[in-house]
Amino acid sequence: MSNNTGLKFGGRTKGTKNKITSNVKLALMALLEKEIEQLPMILEQLEPKQRIEILIKIMPYLIPKAESENSEEQQALRIEVIEKLVVI
Repeated sequence: MSNNTGLKFGGRTKGTKNKITSNVKLALMALLEKEIEQLPMILEQLEPKQRIEILIKIMPYLIPKAESENSEEQQALRIEVIEKLVVI
C-alpha cells in the first residue's frame, strides 16, 4: 500500500543533515589536506610538461576564469551587426 496522503512518515526530519555524507566529506577533506601538503614535493619530481599539465587542470578550481572586457567599440560593432541582421 503506497502513501497517497502527501505526509512524510519516518526518515530524517526536514533540515537534519545526513550523517554518512558529513562523515565522508570530512574524511575526503582530511585526505585532500594531506595530499595538498605533499603537492610541491610531488610537482618537483615531475617533468616540466607533466607539471604544467597538472597545474592547468587544477587552475580552474583555484582561480576563476577571466571574462573579457566589453569595450564600447565591441558593443557598437555588435549592435551594428544585429541591426544589419534585422534588416535582412
